[in-house]
Amino acid sequence: MVNDFNLEEDFVVQVIVNEKGSARISNFRNDKKCIYFKFAATGSVVYEWPENKYILKEEDGDYLIFYFPNESIAVEERLKAKSSMIRIGISYDKFHALLAKSDDYSNRFFSDVKSKNYVHLLKTNSEPLKVVLNDILMSSRLLSNQELFIKGKTYELFSLIFHRPLKAQENSCPFLMDNEYFLKVKQAKDVLIANKSSATPIAELAKKVGLNTKKLKEGFKQIYGKPIYQYFLDYKLTFALEQLNKNKDQSIKDLSYLVGYSSPSHFIEAFKKKFGVTPKQYLLTKSKDLH
Repeated sequence: MVNDFNLEEDFVVQVIVNEKGSARISNFRNDKKCIYFKFAATGSVVYEWPENKYILKEEDGDYLIFYFPNESIAVEERLKAKSSMIRIGISYDKFHALLAKSDDYSNRFFSDVKSKNYVHLLKTNSEPLKVVLNDILMSSRLLSNQELFIKGKTYELFSLIFHRPLKAQENSCPFLMDNEYFLKVKQAKDVLIANKSSATPIAELAKKVGLNTKKLKEGFKQIYGKPIYQYFLDYKLTFALEQLNKNKDQSIKDLSYLVGYSSPSHFIEAFKKKFGVTPKQYLLTKSKDLH
């Protein structure tokens, strides 16, 4: 499945999902004026330049920045079975204008890539990045405001990639300075999502991982990009969407109870608020895609 979203002239997002049991092989050729960001949303992707036998492999959350302003070349993309990727293409001029007032890190990037071929694979385990990729992936089949939603999420990706704290901010960024703190916040997240039917009180979460509530809330938002309960709500609704993908006969009533809603109508309302369609409308859309 390939979904193309033409957000603006020279600004395109493609969501590519391989639901088959074997690799999906395709040939990609760049537009010389565009910078490409290629993300392995789930599973893995292998890129091969046949002319020079150059090979790169991406795993979950990794991304490739690709810019060839002097030539258009063919790249073979092998999307592994049950994997997905998100490809963003944006013209150099448009992207430069977007980040022109950004920090020194982005300015160094433009200095590095201007007028020369550039390929850079970044291995990352960024939780906020994975959350945004998952939002784009899960929303790509939905009906309402797709392009507006995906454009917003694409800007969020750019912000996550190119934002670098100033020196003064680095000293106050505890999870970068203290690995134990990071692990405790991650443990709190794992405890939180282990029980989808009921939200663990923040004070109880903090006690379980050995942090005070203030530090837990601050660290959680810094690492995962959202307040604790907003993250939990988004996680539950994304989980519900995944269940609908796995089973088209899934009972909406049972699913609502599974993710902690006492009333199916409240679940349906929350699902529509996040994804733009009701669970039933989503199943109908998915059914049409398969025919």
